[in-house]
Amino acid sequence: MARCRKRYIVLGSILAAVLLLTTVTIGTGRELVKSAHVYLRVHDEVLLPTEAGRRYIDIGWAFNDEMFQLGTQYPDIREQTVVLLLTLEPAFEALVDGRGDEVTISVDNIALIEAYSSRLLEVGSPALQRTILEEMARYPLETFIDVTMEAARVRVLGFPLEATPSPMP
Repeated sequence: MARCRKRYIVLGSILAAVLLLTTVTIGTGRELVKSAHVYLRVHDEVLLPTEAGRRYIDIGWAFNDEMFQLGTQYPDIREQTVVLLLTLEPAFEALVDGRGDEVTISVDNIALIEAYSSRLLEVGSPALQRTILEEMARYPLETFIDVTMEAARVRVLGFPLEATPSPMP
C-alpha cells in the first residue's frame, strides 16, 4: 500500500512539474502524460534498483524546488525542459522496454543537454552549479555520443542490485 501511494505521489509530482513548467500547448497534452509515465518507469526500473541511481534520485529531490522556481522564473528554461523531456523520451522508453541497445545517443541529444546544462550554470544556485560541474567532470557528455542507451546506463549506473536468496534452513 505504501509503495503504491509513493508511486502515485511520484507520478503526481512528475505530472505537476511537467504540466506546470510549460505554458505552451504541445499537441493535445497527451505527449506530456506519456512522458510522465516513461520517466516514472525510468525512476522505478532503471534508477531505483541501483545505488548510483538512488543517488541521482536524491540529487533530483534536492534540487526539485529550485528547478521548479527556475522554470517559472525563466521561460527559456521551462521550454528547454519540455523539449529535453520530449526529445529524450523515445530513447528512455526504449531503455525501459529492454531495447536500450537499439538506440544510440546522438550529437543532437548531447547538444540539447549541453545547452540546458549551460543555461542552468548561468542562473542556478552555487550548489546546483557545483553538482552539474561535478557530474560533467565525472561523465563528460561528449563521451556518450554514438553510445547506446544500454551502454550508457551500465557506464553510469552499473548493474541492478539483485536480491540474494536466503539459504534454505
